[in-house]
Amino acid sequence: MRAEREQACDYAAVQAGADPAAFARALMTLEELRAPQLALAASSASVPARIRRLLGQDRNNNSLVPLLAVVAVLAIPAVAQVTAYTLWLKEDVAYIIEAPERAAFQRLRTDAEREKFIEQFWQRRDPTPNTPHENEAREEHYRRIAYANERFPKDGTAGWKTEQGRTYIKFGPPDEIESHPRQGYEQWRYKEIPNVGTKVIFEFGERRRMQAPPPPPPPPPPPKNEDNAARLQRELERQQRQLELQRAENDAFRVKQELEQRSALVGELNAQVIQLRQQVRQLGEDATDVQRLNQDIQRLEQEIARQRPQ
Repeated sequence: MRAEREQACDYAAVQAGADPAAFARALMTLEELRAPQLALAASSASVPARIRRLLGQDRNNNSLVPLLAVVAVLAIPAVAQVTAYTLWLKEDVAYIIEAPERAAFQRLRTDAEREKFIEQFWQRRDPTPNTPHENEAREEHYRRIAYANERFPKDGTAGWKTEQGRTYIKFGPPDEIESHPRQGYEQWRYKEIPNVGTKVIFEFGERRRMQAPPPPPPPPPPPKNEDNAARLQRELERQQRQLELQRAENDAFRVKQELEQRSALVGELNAQVIQLRQQVRQLGEDATDVQRLNQDIQRLEQEIARQRPQ
């Protein structure tokens, strides 16, 4: 049934005016995206038969020599420019692959590892992995890509690259579509999108806006130069206060030492005064000596008064 369906599709395309050689080249390109081997017979049994029919070869002729020559000619430009795995990563699954998966795929070194990764990639997304059937997730994904390319091309841009195409590929068909052709926009409404939210609305057209939670506020601006200058000024003032305090402590210590020295000198002068007074009492009637000693005592008392701490 699948083979008959493909044959009917090819026949309808040719009847609609498609060039058989161009159509065969398109089949080759699609096959390269799915399986990068040049020998198509090893990757898909239906594609060689379809190309043979498009190129006018006998359906019962099993000779693949002319076919492989055409395949090689068609495949050389694609292989020379970019590999199928690069296209798979940057185009086929660009909207659904997660960042850790992308990083893991880019670290792979052999085609066998890449093929195994792609197989596991679709298995993780298959809703019924234990049933013998084509991978539903992969089939649905490529159906969405084909639908987007058919319905949403814009200004020469492929449908899968447009906003509507990207939204359709990522989230599937909307639950409701509200079209406003006069105003030039269209709204797609989704009841729920996992990991996105509920009642999500996308809007396409001239207004080009998306009704979703507002983006986070921008980060605060860096501190201005005035703030840095004020901080430096405060630090300078703090250091000046510390310096003044240290100077005051040094001055107090120096004054203390000077007072101690003066106190010691006063003590010595008092001792001399006591000795002079004893001499006065011993001299008795000798007025001249007594007068001289009293003068010395008076002079010492004046020095004591001058040296006494205030």
